[in-house]
Amino acid sequence: MPSQLTEILAASAIITVGATVQATVGFGLGLVAAPILLLIEPMLVPGPLMASGVILTLLMAYRERQDLDFREPHKMIDPVILKKIMSKRNPGDSINR
Repeated sequence: MPSQLTEILAASAIITVGATVQATVGFGLGLVAAPILLLIEPMLVPGPLMASGVILTLLMAYRERQDLDFREPHKMIDPVILKKIMSKRNPGDSINR
């Protein structure tokens, strides 16, 4: 863990910038924050960055909850499962290469 107050403040600022980018564009917390946090303190990159990413994603889903449609995901999942089953029957398919 970072021991100096400046490291903690810098890490917080970097996470804030990354979270702002992700909340605006839809991705970017890890893209923006990970390389800089790695330079400050390598222990911050795997666990704390993933935890803050999950929390941010849940908050974004709550913010956009009126646009979520839980009736539609089966339209995407069914073809994926069907393609996987078909690739098991045809070992020469490009998905197995």
